[in-house]
Amino acid sequence: MTRSNLELLLTSFIWGINGIAVKDALSGFTPLQFNAVRLCWAALLLLLVLRSSGNLEAPSRADWPKIILAGFLGNTVYQYLFIKGIALSSASNTSFVLATMPATTAVL
Repeated sequence: MTRSNLELLLTSFIWGINGIAVKDALSGFTPLQFNAVRLCWAALLLLLVLRSSGNLEAPSRADWPKIILAGFLGNTVYQYLFIKGIALSSASNTSFVLATMPATTAVL
């Protein structure tokens, strides 16, 4: 098995256990607390990866409004609703909705 295949397998595994891990973590955190911790760690990890690769370059000033809007909609709103959905439903229901989202989007 090639390294690329192993990386894809690892990504699929992490994505697959995500709903279960989040549901378990919500027994000790509120959805907002969990997202705050989760997204801060993710941002720090991303920053470290970019810095170590030497590709850390600031975006142009004209791109900032688009970046802020994309970050707000794609991360803040999405993550808040995802965590809130898991808190109100089962991990399997939430995982099913996430798994069918690409097909649902294509139909819409």
